[in-house]
Amino acid sequence: QGTDVAIRSSGSDRYQFDKGAHLRLMKDLAQWTREGLVVHEDSTRSGQQALAFATDDCAMLIDSTGAWNVVHSTLRSDIQVTALPIYAGTQRRANVPGGSSLWVMRGHSARD
Repeated sequence: QGTDVAIRSSGSDRYQFDKGAHLRLMKDLAQWTREGLVVHEDSTRSGQQALAFATDDCAMLIDSTGAWNVVHSTLRSDIQVTALPIYAGTQRRANVPGGSSLWVMRGHSARD
């Protein structure tokens, strides 16, 4: 969303999700949940969000690439993977660390 979340200032390291596009997304997700547009996985027939998507219980899945095995196991040919949409006025940046990514913080040279 074009907003830094890992911030280093005055020697203090922290994650900041309480302003900007991240806060807007959290508010939007809460509103969409109240409107019934977003449901918790417990409310799906399968109880698993990725499986609910793969079996047409929900229309969209926001998950890591780790969900691909579940989705792909249904052998559907009409599933597409794409970048998340972003709000107007923001720019796309790297994803939040997580999912099936490997993040190594120590034990490598600066060149690595």
